[in-house]
Amino acid sequence: MPMNCPWCNRQPGPSPAGRCRCAGCSYETGADAWTLHQELVAELEADEKAFFERVQQRTEHLRSLVPAWQRTHWTRPPLAAADHTDPRAGGSRPRPHPGPSAAQ
Repeated sequence: MPMNCPWCNRQPGPSPAGRCRCAGCSYETGADAWTLHQELVAELEADEKAFFERVQQRTEHLRSLVPAWQRTHWTRPPLAAADHTDPRAGGSRPRPHPGPSAAQ
């Protein structure tokens, strides 16, 4: 199964320095990416069930390396219960700065 260009869906051809280059949009794929793609396609065609089982195991392993909050929330870690300065954590609001008039 040949690899098509992700931008214009044409067949990339050989290019200098071991790359594959699309003639339609000049998209280039590195030699390592091309080799990995060929290996994955060959493994998929050899035994589809074993390939998807290996992908599932690898996905579970990689997810175990990432904290759960990072997989579901893209902005920040969960608030700590002891954080009394953040009103979202159930604490009081931080006191406003008194400003220059407090120094008098």
